[in-house]
Amino acid sequence: MSLLTVNTKTATIKRQTKTKATDGNVTTTYTTAARLTLPTSLECRVMQPGARERLEYAQQDVEISNVLLFKTDPQVDNKDQITIDSDTMYVLSSVNPQRMSRLWIVTCVTSSRGVK
Repeated sequence: MSLLTVNTKTATIKRQTKTKATDGNVTTTYTTAARLTLPTSLECRVMQPGARERLEYAQQDVEISNVLLFKTDPQVDNKDQITIDSDTMYVLSSVNPQRMSRLWIVTCVTSSRGVK
């Protein structure tokens, strides 16, 4: 049994959009429509970060909250927001470690602090 088939959840993926009002204020929102042809809903497994991930990001003063495992390429970057159940997360990184299109690992934070 694969880790990717046990306890999976549906992730809703939204892309960041910025609009500038006539008074000059910039408003940032996240919508699925902004992802255009990119996936907006995928199954994934939610895991807590390991010691290596926590240490790696702690050196950059970023506290990661979740690691998401996907079977298909979520095509996400640091402009994306992922919602699972009632949890909202912001993407820090996405990697395909084996480069064999079998697993994508997405690292997230629950706060936008430190996300550019």
